[in-house]
Amino acid sequence: MRLAFYAMIVALLILTGCSKRQTLEPTEQIQLTQLPVSLAQLSSDAALTLLLIDDHLLQVWDNQSQQLIKQIEGSKYQLTFRDALIAPNKRSILSISDTQLNIWQLHSNEVVSYPLPEFDSFIRVTKALWSSDEQLIVLGYNDGSALLLSLDEQIITRINLHESSITHLIFNRSLTSLYSASLDGHAKRLELTSKEVTVDYELPHRITSLALSQNEHWLFVSDALQDQKFIDTRTGQAVLSLSYPQRFKFFRSAQFVADDKFLLTTSSKEYISLWELTSGKEIVSWPIAQLNLGSTVYDVHISDSNMLTTISSDGVLEKWALTPILFDY
Repeated sequence: MRLAFYAMIVALLILTGCSKRQTLEPTEQIQLTQLPVSLAQLSSDAALTLLLIDDHLLQVWDNQSQQLIKQIEGSKYQLTFRDALIAPNKRSILSISDTQLNIWQLHSNEVVSYPLPEFDSFIRVTKALWSSDEQLIVLGYNDGSALLLSLDEQIITRINLHESSITHLIFNRSLTSLYSASLDGHAKRLELTSKEVTVDYELPHRITSLALSQNEHWLFVSDALQDQKFIDTRTGQAVLSLSYPQRFKFFRSAQFVADDKFLLTTSSKEYISLWELTSGKEIVSWPIAQLNLGSTVYDVHISDSNMLTTISSDGVLEKWALTPILFDY
């Protein structure tokens, strides 16, 4: 009996010593607004946050000073905002409504408007993307089509890309390809010059997250039930899957970390997880601040120093130091 007791203690100590951290505490936590947030986006360096409130109010916040630096009331212009983006250079913001696209200067009252083609009343914008050189804007629609707007050439091209709502859009670094995902279960790569689809990977259910690796060799695709795949962007073939004991997991978003050694994911609710990609296993999972039922992460940013910034549906901005976890591996 005594030997069995000692063996049990040793086993528990070994397991405790080998287990990884199960949660993470934020280094900073700020509530930018108490109003209901329907969309939130961080700037390219996480210095600014864009909030869409009740589809009619856009706000831009300085995250360091916690000051509101821009507010646009759509009702003044008879606009209902479907999506909005911060420009890569942080000098302007983009708003999309059913009939027009507006570029608002951040530090002046200047605005430039572009009319959008008129479609049937049920067709709506579901996703928008702005290129890093700010010359190309892509709009995805709920009928599966995409509009490519070349601002310098003043050309609009419509492409029938999917069979259902477009949920994700990603440019490659050279802006030669566009990756897209849809509720139709397909993830595709469109070549922007030829307008040809060169990769088309299908999952059984609607796609809920899409991420391109830092070296652009892998595309992470996840559907709404139990399929998460890493697709080789050169061959279009699956090369890796995530491993977990649950029957299924839902991923709202994903991002590759630390030279593609790790993957960060957010759940449909309040949890963030970090995955080690050699084994495909989850190494840590932790919740964001929850102020309301159904709190979830709307956007994430990871700096070169592995500082994670998140913005939630409650308008709460949080920062998390990932370096201690990454150095454990």
